[in-house]
Amino acid sequence: VLGMNLALFCFLVIRPLDGIGFTFRLKRPDVGQALLAFAWFLPLALAFGMATGLVPFRPHLPDLAHVIPVILGKTLMVALPEEVLFRGLLQNLLQRAFPTARGRVMALLLTSVIFGLSHLNNHPLFDWRYVSIATVAGIDYGIVYMRTGKVTASAITHGLIDVVRALFL
Repeated sequence: VLGMNLALFCFLVIRPLDGIGFTFRLKRPDVGQALLAFAWFLPLALAFGMATGLVPFRPHLPDLAHVIPVILGKTLMVALPEEVLFRGLLQNLLQRAFPTARGRVMALLLTSVIFGLSHLNNHPLFDWRYVSIATVAGIDYGIVYMRTGKVTASAITHGLIDVVRALFL
């Protein structure tokens, strides 16, 4: 959170960078894009996870005492900071450097691969399955960012995926 606050202060106050999209003024279409991305990615991730053994499918109801802390923790401590870094800064800057339609797609793909590789530390050994699904998730979150221009919209999708995995799988 400290790192995200520092990045936001630097790129919103000290040296403003347009296009970060850090706003909580979301409109209905922004939330709709976030929910649509969640709706198509969750079944894909579950199918991939179960087929490869990455996610053991053991659905259960969560302990009610953990619901609020998990929602707040995953959303504010994981999803939002990662979206500010990967979409608001990296993808945004790459899209500016390569403003053509092809450049925007390349920015999306490159950011998503870097996002996937950044999840190498989530397992003790290199796990191609985790990197692969994190890369696809990065594409999903990046598309939400491209369509809405708001990291907070992509953070909704990211947060929902993380919360569902933490609470129900």
